[in-house]
Amino acid sequence: FQYDLSNIIINVNFEFTYFKTNYDGALQNGDPFKTTTNNLLLRAELNIGYAFNINNFVLLTPYTGFGFRFWNRVILGGTTTNDLREDYSWFYFPLGIKAQFKINEKIFIGLDVSIRFMVKGLIKIYLNETNPSYPNVDLNLGNKILFKIAAPVEWHISNSVGMTFTLWYYYSAIGKSETKYILGGMFSIHEPKSKTHQFGLNINVNFYL
Repeated sequence: FQYDLSNIIINVNFEFTYFKTNYDGALQNGDPFKTTTNNLLLRAELNIGYAFNINNFVLLTPYTGFGFRFWNRVILGGTTTNDLREDYSWFYFPLGIKAQFKINEKIFIGLDVSIRFMVKGLIKIYLNETNPSYPNVDLNLGNKILFKIAAPVEWHISNSVGMTFTLWYYYSAIGKSETKYILGGMFSIHEPKSKTHQFGLNINVNFYL
């Protein structure tokens, strides 16, 4: 959803994604481990920017905002007794700039580059579901700077409705978490640092007020 008030642009975006991935990692003791994971991703983001008309064909919009990202991952056979469920979540503050180039009255192409400052990164590990004697564990993740590059093509079907086709690349990372000890110190648990590279194509329907 996008609201355009003179040169002030307000954009609200919500994403829902479900997919399976091949997991190629290791157990807490370092032993190699391969399996499949089920993934649910949710993202909500609110941005506000100001559009500068460079000329009749070029528009530059710096923007900032606030976002939240949630990732539910189920590692199939992640323990000797059951699947392992984990919830990752963090807030972030995007800072970016979007360039739009007018092809004609209905078609615009662009380039959108942003960095995202991650805060309050958390992971919840549901160990109790694998063994009732184990507690669930909450860990603070190491916050990182993320970035996204997108190339949108906007088609203004009418004054109130349009569509956007966007090719994008998204880089995210988490730092090593704190270490916690469970069962009276018998076991230690932490989330290692990791990086994620994602590519995709979004198709959006836009409503203009």
